[in-house]
This record gives sequence, structure tokens and C-alpha cells, in this order.
Amino acid sequence: MGGWAYWKLIGCTSGSCPIKSVWYYSTLWGAAAGYLIGDLAYAIVTKIKKNNDERTI
Repeated sequence: MGGWAYWKLIGCTSGSCPIKSVWYYSTLWGAAAGYLIGDLAYAIVTKIKKNNDERTI
């Protein structure tokens, strides 16, 4: 949704921007970025939780 919102709100009106000129390219890039950021956040939270569990033992 972030990629689509970026295309809709900012976008590229001239059509010379290959990623930003077409809504589905922006949506795909936004989905990929969201997945990577979400995966990174999940890894950090899991690591913190694991460290906290090991300290209590």
C-alpha cells in the first residue's frame, strides 16, 4: 500500500521515471521494501526477546 500511496501522492507525472511512473511498479517496490523492513524488525524483536529469555534463566 505504501508503494501505491507514493505513486498516487508523489509519483512521476512526466513518465520518465521507470519505477514511479506506473502504479504497479511503485506498488511492487513498496511491497518489497515493506517485506524487508518487516523482516528486519521481526529479527530484531526476536533477538531481543531471546536475549531477555536467556537472562531470566
